[in-house]
Amino acid sequence: MHYRRIKQIKIIITIKVADSDCCAFLCALLVVAFNMLMLEQLKVYAVPNLAVDYIIAGRWKVTKFLGNGLFGSVYDVIDMQSENEEHYAAKVEYTESLPTLEGEGHILKEMKNKDHICKLITSGNDGHINYMILTLTGKNLLQVQEEIPNYMFRKTDVFKIAVQCFEAIRELHEEQYVHCDIKPENFAVERNGTFDKLYLLDFGIARKLSPKDAKHNLRYGYKEDVMACFCMIISMYRGLLYANRYQIENEFKELSNGKRNMKSSKNNYPKEFLEVYNYLDGLLQTDMPDYMKRMELLELLSRADRLSSSVNCVSPKPGSFDTIRQVTELGEKLWRRTTAASTTDEQDDSSTVELPTVDIKAGLLGDDARSRHSTRRTRQFVDPFQKSVDEARGNIVMQAVQASCDEVTENWGSQHVMKKRNAWTKMKKQHYYVLVPGSESKPTVQSTDGPRPVSGRCWTAMNETQTAFGKVVIDYVDTLLDGETGFRFRNNCLEAVKQLDNQYALTMWENVQLLADMILSACKKGENGFVDRTSSEYKLKFGRLMLDYLQKQFVEFMRGVVKERLHQAQMGAVPGAPGLVTAFLNVLMPTPYPGYENVLINQQPVWAIIYYCLRAGHVQAAKSVAEEAGPSLTAVVRAFDRLDSVTAEPMDFNDDDDILLEYEKASNSTGDPYKRAVYCWLTLNDWMDTVPVFDRIEDWLWIKLRQTVLTQRRLSMVKNSKSKYRINMLPLDALQEVVLFEHGEKYFLRHRSPLVYWTALWFSGQFEAAIEFMCRQGELLRSCAVHVALALYADGLLACDDQNDDIQGPLLDVNRGCSPLCRLNLVRLVVSYTSQFENQSPSVALKYFYLLRRFHDHAHNSMFAVCFEKLLRQQADRNHLLGCINETGSLKPGCIDSFKFERHQTIAYVAKTAHARGQWQLALQCYELIDDVDKALQLLTNMLFSVVARQEREDGLRTTVLTLANKMHDRLASSKAKCNNVAIFQKILLIGNYFTIYFNGEFNQAFQLLRRIDLIPMNVSEKDFYVSSSFNLPDKIRLLLPELLLSYMNMLIEDCKLFHCESSKRGFSGANSKDDLKAMAEALISFASLIRLRLPGGFLGLLVHKKAAMI
Repeated sequence: MHYRRIKQIKIIITIKVADSDCCAFLCALLVVAFNMLMLEQLKVYAVPNLAVDYIIAGRWKVTKFLGNGLFGSVYDVIDMQSENEEHYAAKVEYTESLPTLEGEGHILKEMKNKDHICKLITSGNDGHINYMILTLTGKNLLQVQEEIPNYMFRKTDVFKIAVQCFEAIRELHEEQYVHCDIKPENFAVERNGTFDKLYLLDFGIARKLSPKDAKHNLRYGYKEDVMACFCMIISMYRGLLYANRYQIENEFKELSNGKRNMKSSKNNYPKEFLEVYNYLDGLLQTDMPDYMKRMELLELLSRADRLSSSVNCVSPKPGSFDTIRQVTELGEKLWRRTTAASTTDEQDDSSTVELPTVDIKAGLLGDDARSRHSTRRTRQFVDPFQKSVDEARGNIVMQAVQASCDEVTENWGSQHVMKKRNAWTKMKKQHYYVLVPGSESKPTVQSTDGPRPVSGRCWTAMNETQTAFGKVVIDYVDTLLDGETGFRFRNNCLEAVKQLDNQYALTMWENVQLLADMILSACKKGENGFVDRTSSEYKLKFGRLMLDYLQKQFVEFMRGVVKERLHQAQMGAVPGAPGLVTAFLNVLMPTPYPGYENVLINQQPVWAIIYYCLRAGHVQAAKSVAEEAGPSLTAVVRAFDRLDSVTAEPMDFNDDDDILLEYEKASNSTGDPYKRAVYCWLTLNDWMDTVPVFDRIEDWLWIKLRQTVLTQRRLSMVKNSKSKYRINMLPLDALQEVVLFEHGEKYFLRHRSPLVYWTALWFSGQFEAAIEFMCRQGELLRSCAVHVALALYADGLLACDDQNDDIQGPLLDVNRGCSPLCRLNLVRLVVSYTSQFENQSPSVALKYFYLLRRFHDHAHNSMFAVCFEKLLRQQADRNHLLGCINETGSLKPGCIDSFKFERHQTIAYVAKTAHARGQWQLALQCYELIDDVDKALQLLTNMLFSVVARQEREDGLRTTVLTLANKMHDRLASSKAKCNNVAIFQKILLIGNYFTIYFNGEFNQAFQLLRRIDLIPMNVSEKDFYVSSSFNLPDKIRLLLPELLLSYMNMLIEDCKLFHCESSKRGFSGANSKDDLKAMAEALISFASLIRLRLPGGFLGLLVHKKAAMI
């Protein structure tokens, strides 16, 4: 290596050494340092350590530390200037350290259009640090692998990761760059944790290859990157965190030479891996690999593995257990699963989520019976003949899949081109006239209800979902404006959703409709039009309503299961709940589960029958089954006897200790999970204990709501609740905190449907949190969430603050320990939703803003007026929204005129805001629209006063003001304005017209107009009169006197020059000689010295000097 000026070079080394390689690394380091004769210049720099809430460059606020690199640190930051406080990644380094960010930023700028490389937002210097802001990713592959049991990825995920990694490296190599540091830490997943897209990170030591490098034997080139990536994929395939690349390459060399040892036999690599290795091993460092061919092999493997995974059963996850009870419960659970019949496939498991207990699953509410629950399939032992049949069937399926893929690939190109051509043709028909304004033949153009925005801000038309909901809102607002009250907003929204053909949205709206109807029928609204959700009465009724709904849904599910398996169910002709439950159990559990207690009834365990009777809401049927079981269930029968026959709740809690004692015995000794589940239903036990029966979210919510109802009932009946046994109260507020905080979004959304978490929030009464969550799940569900919020607000069920909500506030205000737990900022929700189409369809946005008319900001301004003013600022043609006054004085109505009761207040707010911002024309228009003529005259008078005495400038403001004043003169002067305001306006307008003629040099007309102004003396005899009358002049007119006096003196000088001409015509002043002109000038100077007005410094001397020039 060639070094220039070696004495001035500083070597900066950051040492990160594993313990096993420490000695070798240090020896190599000393050798290099000795050869460079620079051992004394070795220097180690610290990496930045920024505190939370530290603000970078006045914009980027640090929220979390992510990790350290070789020369800097990485932090999670938020953009304080963005409306939604979006998160980004910030890489920082000290300015005195090695400037690696500069080179990395240069590479990222060249990669700005790549899919697998983070986008560079900005970079710069902030005091003692250099920083670089990038798009934020998820965890790196090493962190993901460390969280997986046994560090073993699924094969499908490995193949998917391989495709994404090679694709990322290909994008880098296309720009002639090599990474030189390919490892799992430098690949990151998306923020949602999926492997659909990976990002390549850390280009600190990346370098660019030049054509000259092909002549040298490089150590780092294209081959080095892809070979390192290949070894990384093999280590993931084998479940190794830190694999030895040398061993992997040797192993594949032996495989390629036919030397397959025992270790490689156990690894059982696909043959495609060997093909990839052989191809990469034959490359030179400067050869560009054929990525597409290699990724096709890996993609084929991924498809095959996904297909086999969908056919075969997934083995249970290994885990650790703390107690014998957990082992027993999991064994019983696995037994029930493997000995039961199934009516659905693995699609049901995709809608479940693990809770932070022993493998509890949460399902999806709102689906039909087939997709909500599954019964179990009996395990059958497969003989060798059956195995060969399955393999042959798998091969046939694979051939069909491959043939379909080939056909799709072949036809995709032509279909894609045809689709784009049709879209282009349609776009030309719709927008041709806009693109070619000079065309004579104007085709039909889809009309819009407003002009385009003023600036180049992006605008979009309303999509199908927004249009459907927009029509409902328009009809609803029109009904309100007409004074009618029969419009059913929720029902019409539901009908609009049915036309969208989206099951998620339809399920959500059906639950909204059902729950709102139930609550409104059971609870009364207060004087403010809202249901008091903080009262104990509401919480008790809400729990009862949810329990009733979940029980009815479960009955329908059992009927569906029995109907599909009538032969196996063996349901007799005797009606009633026990018969239905027994038939259901015949399908669910063909043989009794191990560990059941007491007796069998109809060949089914009694505790299972009692539980499912309770789950279906048939308490009397459960009681009759307990009585039939005999004396062993006497305590349970007594517990049923104390329940109210209507509500199934205890009529008193005096004998609650007996039931709690029975539960203590059952929880410590019983191995029957259904027995424990029944006791959980009967009494307030430790609700944090886990019962394996509640393994789906419907069952989990059902038992928690039962505990909530018992808690609310106990609190309303017993003031001092004391017991010698453990009682854990679960009021509705505590249940909501369990769902929102203790479990949270991450437990319900791990590769699952968003409706699962939404269901948990919705059926625990957290409407606001459910709406906020759905707003983050795509445009369709966001549109649904916005209108759910509007529907609940119209029904009086939404918790919001109509006195403090504003556009800039947080969308969800969470106050732990308060009731309700969350409050929704409806103003921000609606404004952010309408911002997508308000420029293209302002009248529709105005209808949405009308629904916010009862909200006020901190200054007590109506949010309808605030949003209208914000919308108005973005429009080029404001008359479309505001309306205007024609030259004839008639009103041309705008969109705001349809809102009769809010029109005056809204326009007045716009006028006040525009006046404060200096938008005098808009303010003047608004004052005139609301007939506030005095303020309009005052505003126009002030504008005239500021421009009348000055000459025209580039901005053209003087001409604009005078033109507008002259147009509005007759209309304003004839209105019911104060006479004093009208007189001042007319006088200043006359002065303005005078100066216009004066500046144009038309002195004859200017002199005549100055006589009409009647403010200054034209001869000696008028001096005393105008001196005395000047004391009564308004201040604005008195302040214009110096400019009038100076212009009058200049005209006298010009008139004096005419006497030097040979023409015998008299001047425009009417003087007969120069002496008369000098007398008029002396009168002017005397008048200026006598009036009570502070004249500009040296003004009288200037007048005297100008008089002396009259020779």
